Amino acid sequence: MATYSRQFSNELGNTIIVQVSDEVRHGVKGIRLYIAGPDSDSENFITRQEAVEVLEGLSKIMKPKRSSF
Repeated sequence: MATYSRQFSNELGNTIIVQVSDEVRHGVKGIRLYIAGPDSDSENFITRQEAVEVLEGLSKIMKPKRSSF
């Protein structure tokens, strides 16, 4: 099982933990997403296709914008 795990400080100075793991649940290959902060935590299991769509959406939204001079 591959896992990515990272602890960092966000823009508000809060310590955040992010973990992304590949998993199989009920015979379905997918991704477990876990995010924890000082006041809450969240865990979601999404299928691999759903993960591809989330990745695509993030890459579109987070893409650096060109500056106009």
